[in-house]
Amino acid sequence: MASTELQLLSGTATGATTAVGALVEAGVKHLFAVHGANCEDIFAAAQGRHSDLRTVVAKHEFSAVAMADGYFRASCRLAAAMTTSGGGSLNALAALGEAAASGVPLLALLGEPPSNLAGKGAFQDQSGSAGSMDLAHAVQAVGAWCERVNSPLRLAGSIRRAVAAALRERRPAAILVPKDVQQGSIALVPAVADDVSRATPSPDRDPGMLDVSQPHPELPSGARCALEEAQRIVIIAGLDVVLTDSREALQTLAELLGAAVAVEPDAMDAYDNHAPNFVGVLGAMGHPSAREAIARADLCLAVGARLGQMATTGIADLLAARTLLHVGSRPPWLTAQHHVPAPSSALTPAIHQVTACLSRRRMRVAATDGPHLSHLPVPRPSRGQLSYRDFAEAISASVGAGTTVVADAGNTGSAAVHYIRTPAENGRFILALGMGGMGFSFGAGIGAMLATGKRSYVIAGDGSFLMHGLEIHTAIEYRMPITFIIVNNDGNAACSGRERLILHQANIFRHSTLAGGIGAMFSAIDARRASSVSTLRSMIEETDGDGGTHLIEVCIPNDAHPPYLPLLPAEIIEQHPTAPAVPGNDLEGYRDRD
Repeated sequence: MASTELQLLSGTATGATTAVGALVEAGVKHLFAVHGANCEDIFAAAQGRHSDLRTVVAKHEFSAVAMADGYFRASCRLAAAMTTSGGGSLNALAALGEAAASGVPLLALLGEPPSNLAGKGAFQDQSGSAGSMDLAHAVQAVGAWCERVNSPLRLAGSIRRAVAAALRERRPAAILVPKDVQQGSIALVPAVADDVSRATPSPDRDPGMLDVSQPHPELPSGARCALEEAQRIVIIAGLDVVLTDSREALQTLAELLGAAVAVEPDAMDAYDNHAPNFVGVLGAMGHPSAREAIARADLCLAVGARLGQMATTGIADLLAARTLLHVGSRPPWLTAQHHVPAPSSALTPAIHQVTACLSRRRMRVAATDGPHLSHLPVPRPSRGQLSYRDFAEAISASVGAGTTVVADAGNTGSAAVHYIRTPAENGRFILALGMGGMGFSFGAGIGAMLATGKRSYVIAGDGSFLMHGLEIHTAIEYRMPITFIIVNNDGNAACSGRERLILHQANIFRHSTLAGGIGAMFSAIDARRASSVSTLRSMIEETDGDGGTHLIEVCIPNDAHPPYLPLLPAEIIEQHPTAPAVPGNDLEGYRDRD
C-alpha cells in the first residue's frame, strides 16, 4: 500500500504530508526551496522525509528553480522547487520562463495566502480576485503548465498530474497551494484514495524520468531517399538530444552515415566533443570548422535542433542552399524540406527509426575530411594580459572526466562554449539560452552537482556574479564539490562591447577584488585569484580531489574581444564571412563600424 494511503488510514495526513508523499512516489529526490510563511508547512513535511527527499535551502527563488533546471539537464531526472507567495513566487517566474523556452521539465510548488482571504486584502494576494494580481495567469504566460489547488484532498492528485504534464510535454509545471490547503487535515475517506495514492509506474521505468518507450511511425519516403542519395551529411545536434538522453542513439546514427557532427550552442554535450567527426559549435559563438563542414555538405540532418538565431548566425545562407531534414518534436525555425516527427519525451525511438531504415547504407565520401576543429581569429588583449581563450583553454585542459561545466551568459559564456570541450567520459556542459538570463549558472551548477554526484565547474562573469553569485553560500553550507570560476572584467562586458560599437563609450565598474571579498565573508571557502594560465590550471587541478567548495577569480580586460561574431572588429568579420541568420539580425550593421 502506498505511503499516502497509510497516512489516510491512520488519520494523520495533512495536505502538506500528502504533497510530500506524492513527490517521493513520483521519483522526486530533491526539493530546492526558499522557505516562507505560505510554504513552510510543505517545507517542514519535506524535512521530515529527509531519507527520501532532500531539501536544499536556496538564497533566491530564481536560483531555486535554476537548481531544478540544472538537475534535469545533467541527469534527465525530475526535481522540484518551492517558494512562498508574493515576491517569492514572482522571483521564480524568470527561471520558469527559461525552463519553458528550453523545454526542461521541472515541478514548482508556489505557496499562496489562505484561500478564504482571496480578494479580501490578504498579504501577498495573488488570486486574481478583487483587482489582485493573478499568479496563475503569470505562470501560464511564461509557458508553464499550472493548476491552483482548492482542497487538501486534491493536492496529491494535482502533483501527479503536474509531474505527468511536465514529463509528457517537456516544460515546467507549477502548482499553486494556498496555506489552508497545506494545513488541512485529511480524514479517512476511502472514496478519495484513488486521488491521493501513488500512480503505478512501469516496472522498468523510474517515475521521475521521461517515458521513451513510445512507438514511432515509419520514416517518410522522401526523407529516406534524401538520406540515401546524399554524398556528404552534417548532423546538427540540438538541446533535445540532451534533454531526452538520446546521445547513444545519435552516435550510432552518425557512425552509420559517416557524418560530421556540429552542435547548437546550448547542446554542447549532445555529442562527444573529442570524437574525430566532431566539427564544433554553430552560430554566433561557433567554430569556422562547423561552417566549413556545412559548406561541403549536400544534406544537413538536424536532430533535436530548432536552429534559432544564436545557432544560425553565419550559416543561414548555407542552410538555405542545402537539403535540410529535421528529426524532433519541436519544429525548426528554418524551413526543412523533410520532417520526421517525434513525441516530446521520445526522440530516441525516432533516431532509431532513421537508423533502422538505413542499416545497409554505405557512405561513399567521408564528411570529415576537412579541419577537425578551428577557432575564430580573435585579437589578443594588449599589455600581455589574460585573454578569454587563455582562461577557457586552461579550464578545458584541467577539469576532471565525468564532471559538469556550467556556463553563464555574456562574453564569459561565449568563451566557454568556443574554447572548452565537454569533459570526457560522459561529462556534461550546461548553457541556458532559452532566455539567456545572467546568474543562472550559480543555481544550475548546484542542481547539476546533486544530480550527478560529481564536481561542477561554474563559469560566470562578474556581472552575473553580482546578480546571483551569493548563491555560493548554498554550496558552502551543504559542503558541495563545486568550483566557481569568476571572470572579472569590471562590468557587463558584453554590454560594454555593444556600447563601444554603437555609442562609442562604455559603462565600466570600479575594480572589485571578488576572491578577497568572498574569502572574507565565508571562512569555509577556498577563494583565490589566478594571475596566470599556469596558476589557474594548478588551482583547478587542486580542487578535484578534496570535495570542497572553491572560488577562483580570473581578471580579463573589459575591452578584450570575446569569440562572438557580432562583437568582433569589422576586419575579423571580413575574414570570416557571415550572413544574417533571420530577419532582424543586426550582424550586418556591425560590418560598417570600426
